[in-house]
Amino acid sequence: MAVAGGNVSFHAYSSTRTAAYFAERIGVRPTRVAEIGDPVGKGIYGRRHQDAIWTLEVECPEDALEPLDAALLTLLSQFDGLEEVLDELRADFDLRVRCYGQSNVCRAGSGSGYRSCNGWAASASTSSAPSTSTNPKRDQRGSPIGRMSVVIVEQMNGLMREIRRGADDIIAAGRLDPRLQALADDQGLIVPDGGIYFAGLLRLNGDRTPRHSPTGHEALVNSFHPDEMLGTQQPDWATVNLAHSVLLAGEILRRAATLTPMPVDVVVGIDLGGFGSYPSSTFRFFGRRADDRWIADDLDDVHEQAVGVYRLAPGPMSSDSGRSPEATVCA
Repeated sequence: MAVAGGNVSFHAYSSTRTAAYFAERIGVRPTRVAEIGDPVGKGIYGRRHQDAIWTLEVECPEDALEPLDAALLTLLSQFDGLEEVLDELRADFDLRVRCYGQSNVCRAGSGSGYRSCNGWAASASTSSAPSTSTNPKRDQRGSPIGRMSVVIVEQMNGLMREIRRGADDIIAAGRLDPRLQALADDQGLIVPDGGIYFAGLLRLNGDRTPRHSPTGHEALVNSFHPDEMLGTQQPDWATVNLAHSVLLAGEILRRAATLTPMPVDVVVGIDLGGFGSYPSSTFRFFGRRADDRWIADDLDDVHEQAVGVYRLAPGPMSSDSGRSPEATVCA
């Protein structure tokens, strides 16, 4: 998958220190900052930042052979010589690197000359201080690439892309709703007979769910409605449900990658209601098998609801590719 653009960013979060304190210590000009209590986004929905956030962003150069690699290199070079300072700041700050990429893979339309680009994005986080080396590929196990805890690639239909644009702040904060975190912890993951399941849901629904195919069984068993915990009453309910579902997807994909070499897909659906349906969200996951598909690749053929597919980028935590991690720094 070719990457045509995007950006990489470094974030420092703290519930005890200010973004101004981090800026003073680090001496690097940020792209933006937010202090505890500042409005989230434009403040339309009244949410406030629970943490101070210091952010530095670097756009991918359009003329680079590997745009995300080049942007990551530029980002990390800003911290040259600051290793000891960053190590000290880690006592009060959670340090993360995130990446976002846009593919240039387009699909031809049906005879009318119309073409639509299928948007893919990737995000990654790490609780370690970023390496200050000017060669981000120097060590595939100990480099910034190797320490990224998860790299998620997203594919969305048009309806989901509209919702996804408003979810960045919640996703960037990286704080999964405690109720969804508890669900993931309580359920646990198991891999019986080459499958992948929520252990609790398999015990509850495994025998009563049709087994027409391995993927179909997983998709039906490993399914629940986040809106039952997060609600649908607030004006931005769809954005909130999606954002926390993306964070949960990262949690599930990270855990699954330690249990099985089989690639796993998470599918999130947002039904905005109307036409006989009620507003709701659905989260499900299943193994990705070439000969047993649950959902088509062309999500823009789905018009009934917003749909997103989330998976690990090919690399050190995924069996999609035998390529080394640098081939998929941020997807």
